[in-house]
Amino acid sequence: KMNKTITEAVFFVEALKAIAPKNNCGVYLGVPFTCIDAVAKACAGTPIVVGAQNMSDKASGAYTGEVSGDMIKEAGAKFVILGHSERRQ
Repeated sequence: KMNKTITEAVFFVEALKAIAPKNNCGVYLGVPFTCIDAVAKACAGTPIVVGAQNMSDKASGAYTGEVSGDMIKEAGAKFVILGHSERRQ
């Protein structure tokens, strides 16, 4: 989804961190690409796992607006949501 600026996402994670350890379940957040770095840093040392909402099938090249797996990984994501119904054509 196209929700939350970087500041809003970090604020959300700070509130989530207060309750995440109290639950006996995995917590996975698929955040917009622009938020991955800041949210991953905010989640360091917690059970919260940060991922990306989509990924290009290309490693690099002239694909405006696309994001590669290497870019996502370097930003701090541990997973990617692929095949979401909103992205299928």
